[in-house]
Amino acid sequence: MKELDEERLHYIETLKKESPFLAKVAAINTYLSYHNHGTSGETELDYFGTKYFQLVDWNDPDYEYNAWVFEATKDYAQTLANIKLPVDQQKNFIDLQLSKIPQEQRTYMLALGGMIAGLQSGKSPLMATYAKKYIEMYGAKYPEAAAQLKNAVKATSSMMPGAEAPDFTMNTPDGQPLSLKDLRGKVLLIDFWASWCGPCRRENPNVVKAYKKYHDKGFDVLGVSLDKDKK
Repeated sequence: MKELDEERLHYIETLKKESPFLAKVAAINTYLSYHNHGTSGETELDYFGTKYFQLVDWNDPDYEYNAWVFEATKDYAQTLANIKLPVDQQKNFIDLQLSKIPQEQRTYMLALGGMIAGLQSGKSPLMATYAKKYIEMYGAKYPEAAAQLKNAVKATSSMMPGAEAPDFTMNTPDGQPLSLKDLRGKVLLIDFWASWCGPCRRENPNVVKAYKKYHDKGFDVLGVSLDKDKK
């Protein structure tokens, strides 16, 4: 691992002489191992969160039109989301990285966009937080991108705890249309199931038990079958 890190650093130094632009591309895509570069008392998670871009000089104007800024920050944010890091820790790390980039530079916009894309891919609720920031900062200049983000935030937010669920309409077993909005005002469990789903069938008695116990208190169940055969 140490030799590999040394080879990576040597490669970047060589590129600085032969092709400075490619050296910057290599720098933003080079992550040095924690075991060889972590400090005493520093956890591997903290090292990853704070040192991921340690070889990058964010003040360098060449990064303003470097597509790898978007790709690298996307990978970084998606990793934070995929490892199920608590949201507050995700935010602390992302804010730290963004704070190193001058906001007046285009690089900041690329990095912010990359973070948003990574958080969205990792299904992190923070996606909405940074999308709103992007809209505030760049919405006037890039209205189409802002509109797309607004739609993405709306779709993402509807799936977050405490948010209003998107309405839908399906037919009941007797062929009558039923909308989710028809059941507003109740504590509702939307139970997606199928006859071929073993775990669903095993859980069904518990759903029935909960319904009988709490129905008088305003609890209801909307069962949505995924079976293709209506029979």
